[in-house]
Amino acid sequence: MKNYFKTFLLFISMVLGSCSKDNTPMVVNQDISEFVGTWDKAGFVRLTIAANGTFTAQRWIAASNTFANNYALVGKISRTDQKLTVLIEKTNLAHLWSNQNVTKVNLDFSKTNDVVTFSNVLVEPSSLDVNAAVVDRLTGSFTKNAAPTTLLPMDNYSFAVRTGSYIPMGTPTLSWFTLTAGVFNFGVSNYTFGIATPDQTTAGLAFSPMGQHVHLIIDGSPYIAAGNPYTYALNLPDGEHTIIAFLSRSYHEGYKNPEAMISGKYMVMGNTIVGVNAGNTLTTDEIYSSRPIRTYTGSSEYSKILLDYVVPSPTLAKLGNTYGIRLTIDQTPYYIESWNPIVFEGMNRTSVDGVTHTIKVELYNKISKTISKTTEQTFLVKS
Repeated sequence: MKNYFKTFLLFISMVLGSCSKDNTPMVVNQDISEFVGTWDKAGFVRLTIAANGTFTAQRWIAASNTFANNYALVGKISRTDQKLTVLIEKTNLAHLWSNQNVTKVNLDFSKTNDVVTFSNVLVEPSSLDVNAAVVDRLTGSFTKNAAPTTLLPMDNYSFAVRTGSYIPMGTPTLSWFTLTAGVFNFGVSNYTFGIATPDQTTAGLAFSPMGQHVHLIIDGSPYIAAGNPYTYALNLPDGEHTIIAFLSRSYHEGYKNPEAMISGKYMVMGNTIVGVNAGNTLTTDEIYSSRPIRTYTGSSEYSKILLDYVVPSPTLAKLGNTYGIRLTIDQTPYYIESWNPIVFEGMNRTSVDGVTHTIKVELYNKISKTISKTTEQTFLVKS
């Protein structure tokens, strides 16, 4: 045991080196290797510098009162001399696109080695101009052995583009809709309201007891599942409103062909549509979140959770060339360039009251390298 302990101390001194001014060894071991601080001036993050030379950064999940184990950063310590250099092996940070990674970070220790700060962050490739955002995200100091110090939960979820969804022989088409005295009516072809979509059972997703329906988004609010006809429970104020209507499968996945959607700005008077803008289309590029929404309870609902969103026709024509889409779930971003539904599996529900997750859908302008549109909503997962 004594020989092992001596070997352990020798390893620590070789990995972590010594202080530049007083030559006192910088002792960082399993007992004093945790530093807790904040990113974005909110939300605790724990930095761990382990005895084997491994560096990790983990977010604090307030809803479950613990740290997440889908590490934000994982790397190996390469040297130290009051400055710690970490070669990053795994990145899971917001502000990064799917083809980007943090490759190296430098941290500065205080003279007493009880506070550490990030001094430099290297992002590669740098073509999307996010390095400054990442550096800004990591600002703040991290204090040794600060609370919270709770153990890790299981919070691993998988992400996949959903393929193979049912498509009927004819093209599902929403030809028109009206709003008269608070009642919506829809004109459709190759589409039947109220039935279960043929692949509902094999889809494995939460489904609506009302069967196939229209998703109705008014002024960017969370969608309404509408039958035909549908009585709108609220009174729309007189004036112009943005209304998106699109055909949905019974398990809430929208049909992605352009004919399945109508979008535009409509003039409403007395809860009745009295006119539309020129061309009946939106004049700005838009994206809207659809699913997930509200609460998922029981394994039949939360084992697979659908992430779906709406790209109106004028914007859809520019996907891949002008625009890409960033989908961020709980600070974990995914980048895609086509309009596809996404399925998440293994969402965290460890808290007694369930866990609230946040979905952000953003339209990214590849030319100006800016976010053109952001929509965000939360949902709850309960056992």
